[in-house]
Amino acid sequence: MIQKIFKKGGRSLKKLGSYFCVMSAMLLLISCAGGSKTEKKDKAINIAEHFELGFRAAEKGNLEEAIFEYQSVLKLDPKHSRAHLNLGIA
Repeated sequence: MIQKIFKKGGRSLKKLGSYFCVMSAMLLLISCAGGSKTEKKDKAINIAEHFELGFRAAEKGNLEEAIFEYQSVLKLDPKHSRAHLNLGIA
């Protein structure tokens, strides 16, 4: 009786070990697939930089540069409402 329990326990440990390996491999693959998120982050930084350059140019009275920067923002994000608003004011 005791020998049967240990044999079953050994098999379940092997199954548990194989499940652990499979789950670890899946987790590794999923974590490596997140490369596109950094690309969006870089894009957001560029949008923010263009918007800030446009805002500062408008404050200094350089409306041509401000218009160019706001148009650059809208090329990257056509739904950027503040860039539309400031472009209309400039």
